[in-house]
Amino acid sequence: MLFYILALFIGLSVCDDGNPFQMPPGLTIRKCRQKGTVAITIDDGPKGGMIPVLKLLDKKEYRSHKVTFFVTGKSMDEMGKNDSTFLMKMALRRGHEVGHHSYEHKSYVDLSHDEMKADFLKMDAKLGKIKGTSKIFRPPYGYIKQSVFDFIRSQNYHIIGWTQDTNDWKYYDKDDYVQKVMKELNEEVKKKSIVLMHDNDAKSAEVLEKILKLVDKAGYKSTTVSKCLGIDKEK
Repeated sequence: MLFYILALFIGLSVCDDGNPFQMPPGLTIRKCRQKGTVAITIDDGPKGGMIPVLKLLDKKEYRSHKVTFFVTGKSMDEMGKNDSTFLMKMALRRGHEVGHHSYEHKSYVDLSHDEMKADFLKMDAKLGKIKGTSKIFRPPYGYIKQSVFDFIRSQNYHIIGWTQDTNDWKYYDKDDYVQKVMKELNEEVKKKSIVLMHDNDAKSAEVLEKILKLVDKAGYKSTTVSKCLGIDKEK
């Protein structure tokens, strides 16, 4: 158990048997595994920034970059079924990825087991209606405990954490939003990094463009979480 706790803090991938190198479904994963890859993950959507983000990624100079959207049922409902489904299908057609980020975006650590299970399965069913979504799950706020870990693994999902957090949510109302977010990253995308950001509004596309330029400068390939882990054939 001590290894498990320490590993979570230092960013190792861990499973029940304490082996940080295996990757069965349900493993907590915080770094890419494929050489030369990084993954940019965009949480809590679909929201107002998803359209500008997709427009940016459709530009010729960024078309080779792929991202992963971790979406919630709550955000899908707020946007409307038709619009949210359309955007996610568009993202999937363009080679991006859509993953599970819960339905209500409530901390699974604070819910009862039955509440957590109901929320997860409700979102799983919702995503199941959209062909091409992936068996990857990011816990709300990144919080997880053993019982949640065990249940998610039983559903054949990989649990995805992150290497670098933009903390963009802290700066939504700041005039120097983009500059503050880039400072959080120290103007660097690390080797095999899984980067966390959000698609709250149009400024999200500005942040993403800055990140993509850092990726290009470092010579990395920005791809989906599943591809950077080598699990994309599991769909």
